[in-house]
Amino acid sequence: MKKPTWLLIVLVGAGLAYFEYVTHQPVTVQQAVEKRYVEVTLHASDAKKVTASFTRTGDAPGSFKLLIAAGTLILNADPGSQLLMVARPVTVALSADTPTVTADFETYCVNQFALEPTVNSSLTFTFNSASSDTSGVETEPIRKLAMDLADSGQFAYGESRNARQMALWMIAGGYQNMTRAAVYEKLLQGFRRTVEQQMTAGLDLARKNPGKTMPNLPEAEFEAALQRYRTRGWEEDRNAEAERLAKQALNDFVSNGTQVLKFHDPDIGDKPFFVDVRAKGLN
Repeated sequence: MKKPTWLLIVLVGAGLAYFEYVTHQPVTVQQAVEKRYVEVTLHASDAKKVTASFTRTGDAPGSFKLLIAAGTLILNADPGSQLLMVARPVTVALSADTPTVTADFETYCVNQFALEPTVNSSLTFTFNSASSDTSGVETEPIRKLAMDLADSGQFAYGESRNARQMALWMIAGGYQNMTRAAVYEKLLQGFRRTVEQQMTAGLDLARKNPGKTMPNLPEAEFEAALQRYRTRGWEEDRNAEAERLAKQALNDFVSNGTQVLKFHDPDIGDKPFFVDVRAKGLN
């Protein structure tokens, strides 16, 4: 019997190495969900972090690594709520000995003006990445930015979450291609809607507990007091808060988001928004 030649040994070795590589590649969360390898529960109390619990099912392979990639989208079933996006990749290992794993991961808000999740929100992964969220924000450009930031390692991780979030909102809103005045007006309109929702929710909460909201006011007069505020001071307060938030966001775009965007697009400073800000300032 002939001894195996060196070429055959090399080929077998390469084949084994490739098999080892393939079998140890992480399964993406999309593959795992679609193949019913895992059951997933997601929880969040704000838009900055999501806690996920992954439980291995009977259809799963013996043991495997599960990858939640940057740019993965998380849908919130609450009306008018945020679509979230995973900021940094997370990998967990599941096996017969470890059938359930819990992991936290940082997230971004996709829509600047939508409501954040609460502890009671129903969250699920969604994999229709080419579509837009319920407010019409195109998700693919910001998914690409999120993945670029995750791949950039030390640079992006050295930037605060706020800086990276502002960069994503600039791309999501297309603000880099608008004048400063146009961006401010868009921010103002968006924040007016958001503040209106928050104030309405506050009134509803106040109605449920009038004694705590206005303890010195007779309950019979409570609703009349709310209605007076609703017709007289409501709009002024809403507009003042919206203006404060719009000015703050405009400043954050320049002071926090610019450096992140320069890494993503070295020519970002030549876009209309930044040219206009350099010429006219922020005010």
